[in-house]
Amino acid sequence: MMDFKRWFTLVEMIIVLLIIWLISWALWKMFTYKDVTRAKYGTCYLHIDSNITSFFEYWLLQKQVYSWDKYEKVKNYQVVFNVNTQKVSLIYSWTDQKKIYILSWDFVDSLNDCHGVGYHTLLSWENLKVVINPWLNPDQGKQDWIWMTLYTWNNFTKKLSAWATWAVYFYYCPGAWTKWCLERNKIEVDTRTALFKSYFCEDVDINNWKCIKWSK
Repeated sequence: MMDFKRWFTLVEMIIVLLIIWLISWALWKMFTYKDVTRAKYGTCYLHIDSNITSFFEYWLLQKQVYSWDKYEKVKNYQVVFNVNTQKVSLIYSWTDQKKIYILSWDFVDSLNDCHGVGYHTLLSWENLKVVINPWLNPDQGKQDWIWMTLYTWNNFTKKLSAWATWAVYFYYCPGAWTKWCLERNKIEVDTRTALFKSYFCEDVDINNWKCIKWSK
């Protein structure tokens, strides 16, 4: 009788171990390394997008910045997308306060999961600087007053129309090279409504990895 119980316990242990192995195998198949890198790219983009949203709210609330030993008013708020250096910067003018996200080619910004051994995030196409002037300004009724201004091209000196829109694209690159990069997200700046709009790709052309349908 005792031998039968021992044998039954052994069978139970084998069944439990088999179930654990099957669950582990299924999880491994569901969450491969490729999925991990895509998730990390998503973390990088969400960090950037959410902080731009917060930065935009600081503009609406006219947040002051503590610099040195006192609070200072901010002349303007700047969001800079630099393709040449692959950096996204949120800058308070007249202060040394800024937040920088380093994407490709520089293994410094590991906190935001923007790159790793098997993947990196690519920022494209043109350089773009968005300068946002204070919303609550006594001169805002003047015709020459512009809340949001866009600057593009390499030296950020070409000024676009006050009514312009521009989009910055984010690519997920599953490797060290930029030849095959998947167009995943974009942030559109619209000076007509003074808003940043975030979109994700719903459908990709498998021939060139370009997005053919963006979210609404």
